[in-house]
Amino acid sequence: MDRIEPTGRQGERVPPGPPTITTARLRLRARTLADLEPIVEMDADPTVRQFIGGPLDRATHREEVRRRIVEGRPEPHASWAIEWRDHPGFVGLCHLSHSDEAGLTQIGWRLHPSAWGQGVTTEAARAVLARALGPIGLPAIVALIALENRASIRVAEKIGMTQAGMVPYRNVLLAVYHAEHASKQGAQPPVHNC
Repeated sequence: MDRIEPTGRQGERVPPGPPTITTARLRLRARTLADLEPIVEMDADPTVRQFIGGPLDRATHREEVRRRIVEGRPEPHASWAIEWRDHPGFVGLCHLSHSDEAGLTQIGWRLHPSAWGQGVTTEAARAVLARALGPIGLPAIVALIALENRASIRVAEKIGMTQAGMVPYRNVLLAVYHAEHASKQGAQPPVHNC
C-alpha cells in the first residue's frame, strides 16, 4: 500500500520502502518526505561530507533527494533513515547501492554531527550488513572509504569488514573494505593493490 506523505507535494505518493530494521537502540526505516530537509541540511555540512566530495548545493540536492524518495529504492539497493527507537526523528542514513568501481553492492553511511561518537553508525551499519548478507541474499558487500577517514574505517572493521585493496574513484584511491556471506568465503572484489 502506498504511503501519502503530508510534507510532499499535492498528490505525491511515496512507494513502500525497505522493511524497518530494529536494533537495541535504533530504528532504521524507509526514508519519507519528512526526512527531506534534514537530509539536505546534513549533506550541506562540510564536516559530514569531508571525505565524500564536500557539501552539496541545497537546491539541487533537495530536488534529487525528493526524486529518490518519491521513486523509492527497493532492496537490494535500499536506503534507510536512522532514528533513535525511543526518540523518533532523523539522525542519519545507511544505504546499499551498486558500486561500479568494485563491481559489487556497497554499504554507505552518514550521520548528523549530533549523533557522532555514540556508536550509531556501527550499530546501523552492522544491522544493514546483516540484512544484506542474510535475508537479501547478497554474496558480498564492500565499503569504499578514503584512507583519511579513520572513523569510517573503524566502523567497517567493527562490523567485520576487512581491507581488500584499493580502487580509483574520481581521481583518488579509496580503500575497499569487504565482507561476504559465509558460503562465499574467499571471493574478492576486483581491486588495485597499491
